Amino acid sequence: MLFRACLVLVGGVCAGGSGASEMDWSGSYVGVHGVHTSAQTDLSTTTEFVGTGYDLSAGTYFQASSVGAIAASGVGGLSPNAVSAGLSWGRNWQAGPRVSGFEVDLGSMNLRGTRSAAAVYPCCAPFAYRLRQSIEADWLVTARGRVGYAFERSLVYATAGLALARVHVDAQFSDNDPAARASTSLSTSQWGWAFGVGYEHGFEDGWSAKAEVLHLDLGSVSSASNNLSNTAGAFPADVFTTRARLRANQLRMGLNKRW
Repeated sequence: MLFRACLVLVGGVCAGGSGASEMDWSGSYVGVHGVHTSAQTDLSTTTEFVGTGYDLSAGTYFQASSVGAIAASGVGGLSPNAVSAGLSWGRNWQAGPRVSGFEVDLGSMNLRGTRSAAAVYPCCAPFAYRLRQSIEADWLVTARGRVGYAFERSLVYATAGLALARVHVDAQFSDNDPAARASTSLSTSQWGWAFGVGYEHGFEDGWSAKAEVLHLDLGSVSSASNNLSNTAGAFPADVFTTRARLRANQLRMGLNKRW
């Protein structure tokens, strides 16, 4: 519904500002666009049961029931939203009403999300633990092909290709038995894919306005660490692992200039 409303708005404005003559979409263009991103992130943080449980000499800390409880607390989702902007460059070729081309764009994402969970150890009340997980996506690059159909001054198209984003995932564990701490952290340039549909309307002098919806799937990332410690010492045998999968939908409104 939101995309349909945007198309009606852009189409109405453009129709009011231009005639019904045919437009040639061939050639190179540059553009700017504003973006609303709605993301869905699946997170999980787990640790391991090693040996018989707490043994400082063996570097083991958790009872089996504690490992299960932490895994249950560590599963959750985040749905961050953000508004950002970007730049694009592309080229079209037109044969009759058929238009094909490619587009490369670079923009910020500004996605930030955090979740927390806490519970009492099943084995060892009243001692309790807490997990804090966060994910960030700073910037996004896509390189996509476009195939469309032109009529009068309008172009409807489908687009698909590669996506590359900078993703940061962090998880922190703590408890009061006594004051154990562990963390995992990962920053990576993550490859994925993008596809979507769009509508573009042409003005005079090579200007055009567009509305576009993209779906992004940036796959999964994981991070592991063995830095668990408390006031008594270190427990490297209990490895913490955090996994995250990031998907997002973007609504883009842009302005292009072709030559």
